[in-house]
Amino acid sequence: MLADESFQVSKPAPREVMMTRSFDAPPRLVFEAMTKPEYIRRWYGPHGFTVTHCETDLRVGGAYRIVQRAPDGSEFGFRGVHREIIVPTRRVYTWVFEPMPDKEAVITETFEDLGGQTAFVARILFATQEDRDGYLSTGASEGGALAYERLDEVLKTMTA
Repeated sequence: MLADESFQVSKPAPREVMMTRSFDAPPRLVFEAMTKPEYIRRWYGPHGFTVTHCETDLRVGGAYRIVQRAPDGSEFGFRGVHREIIVPTRRVYTWVFEPMPDKEAVITETFEDLGGQTAFVARILFATQEDRDGYLSTGASEGGALAYERLDEVLKTMTA
C-alpha cells in the first residue's frame, strides 16, 4: 500500500489514464517543483532512483529530456515537447519513453488551488488502448505514486 492514499489512478476512457493527488503546498510551488530541473532532479522516479540528466525549455514548443538511473544502474530516458503552459494552473506536453519512441502520449496536468493546497490531475492520452494498457502493465502508475511521495518531500523544503 502506498503511503499517500490521496493518489488515485483511473481509466476514464479507452485510451486514457487519469492520476490524481493532493499536495500540501500551493499550485505555484507544485508547478515550480514539477517544471524546474533543480527540483525535478530531487524527486523524479521512485525511491532509490536518481536523475542523471534533466533539461527543459519551459515554453510552448520547448523540449525537455529526463534520464533516471535505477538502483541496478540501468538508465531510462523520457522526452517530449511542451504544448501549452499556463503558470501555475495547467501544462500540456508530449511524453515519450525513449526505448519505445513510437508510443508518444499527451499529458494534460491541472493544478487547482484549494486554499494553500493543490489538487493535481494528470490525464495521459495514448494513441491506442493497447498503448495505455501496456503503460499500466509496466508499473508506471505505482512508480508515479512513489515519485509524488518524493515530490512531497521536496515541497516541504520549498515551503519551509
